[in-house]
Amino acid sequence: MTQDLSEITFNGNQKQESAAREVAIGLRYVIASIAMNVVAIAFILVAAATELEGVSLFSLPATILAFAAFACGAYGIYSMMDGLGWSGAVSIVVIAMLIIPYARLLVLIVVGVLALNLIQRAGFRFSLFGTLKKKNA
Repeated sequence: MTQDLSEITFNGNQKQESAAREVAIGLRYVIASIAMNVVAIAFILVAAATELEGVSLFSLPATILAFAAFACGAYGIYSMMDGLGWSGAVSIVVIAMLIIPYARLLVLIVVGVLALNLIQRAGFRFSLFGTLKKKNA
């Protein structure tokens, strides 16, 4: 008994699709980091406006959100490192740039656009929840 293997096809873009999946995971963390950064900046502005005798109730949540946004963005960039083909040194520099509060948003947006371009070149549609889906499916 022999099997008919004539219908089997192999994926020629396996490396690109694997990179797109890795980048999509990191992109979700980067998007969460951007959202937390926006909320943290809003809390900072509210804390500055409602300061009473040097103390504001919004200072602690703003600080916690800023640290969480940094951690989320750093992990997202780290997970996108392989997919985008970056060296470890470049990733360390980009993660270090996340320490600067207002430049953080710019860095995350640029990295997010690079990730979306890679995902689209691989033939996928990105969604915030769920798995990547083929464009023509």
